[in-house]
Amino acid sequence: MRVKGEFRFYNVGQGLFYTGRVYPIDKKDKRITFVYDIGGDPKYIKRAVEIFKKDASYKVNLLVLSHLHWDHINGLYQLFNGKRPQKWIKWCCPICILTRDLSWPWKF
Repeated sequence: MRVKGEFRFYNVGQGLFYTGRVYPIDKKDKRITFVYDIGGDPKYIKRAVEIFKKDASYKVNLLVLSHLHWDHINGLYQLFNGKRPQKWIKWCCPICILTRDLSWPWKF
């Protein structure tokens, strides 16, 4: 099976917003869309999310958070409008374990 991928870094100033789509070449309806981190300077992140949503007429299948610093997560609410993605992988930092706050970042 041959697979195609499309990937994009968005300009968000200090931070990271990286997205991609992966799908079998003959089955575009089977694509997986992912977001790897969604944070940055608030003045840039809003525009980047708007561009992503315009380009993406499909939902995010997978969210990966590399770590829980503000410049890697502060666009979550704008991207998902308070809703959860289908699946997400969260890097679990020691502070989250110590405080038992494992539901974060979905508390807004």
